[in-house]
Amino acid sequence: MASTRDHVVPQTYLRRFGKRGSNGHLVEVMDADNPEVRFSARTKRIAAEQDFHLALLEDGSWDHSMEDTLGLVETGATQAMSTLLDRDDPSDDAYPLWPCHPALRMSLALFVAAQVVRTVPQRERLGRLLGSATNSGLPDWVLPNMHLR
Repeated sequence: MASTRDHVVPQTYLRRFGKRGSNGHLVEVMDADNPEVRFSARTKRIAAEQDFHLALLEDGSWDHSMEDTLGLVETGATQAMSTLLDRDDPSDDAYPLWPCHPALRMSLALFVAAQVVRTVPQRERLGRLLGSATNSGLPDWVLPNMHLR
């Protein structure tokens, strides 16, 4: 299976903090190890990990369907954010901002929940909770899965 670069923060969300450039959307970032170092970067190039959503299945095959699932969640959230944020007239009460329609709230809630479990620290927490896969009685196929290490 070809290696993929999976975003841990969706590009559609990152774009909300940036500006459109000639070569994609740009956001201002800083070096986590040296906050004095700041630069512009394309959303395509940041907040991504190699094969982050790839999983080894019990039958030994590799699966990347989590990316598709997250894409569906992100699509709903993008539509909800656009509805709430991209208004020509914020005082327009034909569609009140809050409380918003239950479908919009559900889309946003799913998005926030997905972001909580989609981070490297959360994966590390899962790994600590599981302990060593070999000592916990878990099947051997669990060990190579990035999200369980």
